Amino acid sequence: MKTITVREFARMYDGLELLTHTNASLQLGDLFDKKGMFNNYLDFSGYNVSYKLGLSPEGAGDLKNRLRMVDAVHGEFAGISIKDEFSVHGDMIIPSVNVNLSGKVEQSRVKYFEIGQIQTKILRDRLRYEIQMLIEDLIDRDRREYRQELRDLYIAEALYYSPDIRIVVEKGTEVDTEAAFGEVYGEMEMGYDSEKNQVFTIKGSGYPFAVDLKKIKHFM
Repeated sequence: MKTITVREFARMYDGLELLTHTNASLQLGDLFDKKGMFNNYLDFSGYNVSYKLGLSPEGAGDLKNRLRMVDAVHGEFAGISIKDEFSVHGDMIIPSVNVNLSGKVEQSRVKYFEIGQIQTKILRDRLRYEIQMLIEDLIDRDRREYRQELRDLYIAEALYYSPDIRIVVEKGTEVDTEAAFGEVYGEMEMGYDSEKNQVFTIKGSGYPFAVDLKKIKHFM
C-alpha cells in the first residue's frame, strides 16, 4: 500500500479541498462559494444543486435523494494510505471524526495519524449527465437566473471518506480518553503497537474529510 501525506493526496486531484468543517449531511451536488481575498476558504451556500435548477419541489427532492443514495466505493484509493503529522493545518483537529486534541494532549507526544482504505462518492454517468442537461435547460429558460444564482458557485462532484482513522500517541503519555475522544463520530477502540505506543482507532464516521469541487460554468 502506498503511503502519502494529506497534502500530497490533495495535490493528486485538481479541485480537491480538505474540509475544516464537516457533517454527515454533506452530499454530492451541494453548492459552495469560495471566499476571501485569495478564495482560500469554502462557504457552503446552504443549497444542493437540485433546488437551483427550476424543478418542482417534488422533482428537486427526488434528485437530491438520488444524489444522497450514491454508494461510497474504494476504487482507485484501495492502495493509498494517508499518514501524516497530526493534522492538515498543523493543529490537532480532524473534523471528519470530531477529534480536537488541542489542550488535551501535548502535541509533541502525538506521533501521527493515519487514514486507510479511503472511500469516495463520485457524481458520474447518467446522474451527472442529467444535471448537465438540467443546467443547460436553465440557461435556455433564464440565463439571468443562471448567471446570478449558479454560474460562479462550485458543485461537489466527489466526496472522500475516512471510515478508519488511527491516532498514535507516544508510549507513557497520559491521555484522558473521555476528554479527548468522548464526542467522536463513530466507535473508538484503544490498543498498542509493537513499540507500546497508544493507538486510538476510530471507525464508522459518516463524515467526509475532503470534497472535489467543479465550478458550475466548467461543469458542462
